Amino acid sequence: MIDLEERVNRVFNPDLRPLVSEAYRCYVSGSARGAIVLTWTAVCADLIAKAQILHVQGRPRHTGPDMLGTVGVLAEPDW
Repeated sequence: MIDLEERVNRVFNPDLRPLVSEAYRCYVSGSARGAIVLTWTAVCADLIAKAQILHVQGRPRHTGPDMLGTVGVLAEPDW
């Protein structure tokens, strides 16, 4: 099994490696809350970056909703 420190170096997005590295340092030092918050932030940032890449590459046959365009719509409640 690969240890956590090696997994930090294998993060796909180089812009997120410092964030994941900081999460690892929080985990090692015993700051569980900091590790969770930083890890969740990195996961969300990675998903957004990957969605943007897929949006740019786009498939001409794609008929589903524009996920990047609906993010703003979902943020505003309609009550």
